[in-house]
Amino acid sequence: MEVHSSHGYPTQEDHTTRRLALPIIVTASLFATGCGASAPGGRSDKSAKGVRATVRAFYDDLKNGKTGDACDLMTTVLRAKTGHGVASDCGAQMLFYRSIGGEKSIAEYETGLGRLSITVSGDRATASMLGDSTVANLVYSSGHWLLDLKPR
Repeated sequence: MEVHSSHGYPTQEDHTTRRLALPIIVTASLFATGCGASAPGGRSDKSAKGVRATVRAFYDDLKNGKTGDACDLMTTVLRAKTGHGVASDCGAQMLFYRSIGGEKSIAEYETGLGRLSITVSGDRATASMLGDSTVANLVYSSGHWLLDLKPR
């Protein structure tokens, strides 16, 4: 954990920034995971089914505390952004964000997986929960979907 105060503890501003980052990271990350890579409808499926499988797998990893596995389902650029510039710190940051959001928040997102609105265009996809303005971006790379930053 980064230390920002002279006493060796994070400041209130640090906690506020991380609390605000939680919905962004969780929502973004929600769209970046996978399981069953070779099964029909798994992460390797280039259709909306593959995106949905990726989202579900991410929440399974997050719920089970496998934040490193969840980060493995992100592009390197997004892992680095999540890890505050260091991709290998992604898992620790996701664990921190998970602790802030708690199990209830994860359960709410899991419940909403059936309401995903998914658009696939070639090797890119977007996904959002109906009724939520947050959009996650994915890229199909090396045979499976990964959560990515917004395309430039």
